[in-house]
Amino acid sequence: MMSLSVSQYTKALYQVSENKSPKEIDFIINNFLKILQKNRQMKLVEKIIAEFSLLFNKKNKIIEAEIISRDKLTIETQKKIEEFLIKKYEIDKVITKNVISQKIKGGIIIKTQNEMIDFSVANQLLKLKRALIK
Repeated sequence: MMSLSVSQYTKALYQVSENKSPKEIDFIINNFLKILQKNRQMKLVEKIIAEFSLLFNKKNKIIEAEIISRDKLTIETQKKIEEFLIKKYEIDKVITKNVISQKIKGGIIIKTQNEMIDFSVANQLLKLKRALIK
């Protein structure tokens, strides 16, 4: 018997679950897990979930972003960052997570799946220093 790849399982799961009700999705997932178990492929579950999440987000124009800051962001600041990302990436929705880090002295660093946008004070000072040296 030929075993399927993570991508093949992911695409199949996405296709059969697209536009289904929560009850139908529960049924699909239970059967999907039974198939993985029968095929002795349960070790792929985490990878399939991760890839499914990426595929779902891409198809639904969603990105996930980690916003690193020294202090907790206000709701207003977080909304402005989300609006910035929606325009930048031409998407419909942003799922953000604010990560507090004492390593950052001020400003923010935004990490998405494909990019890191550094608005930290340290980076701004470094850019200023480089400009002054020229």
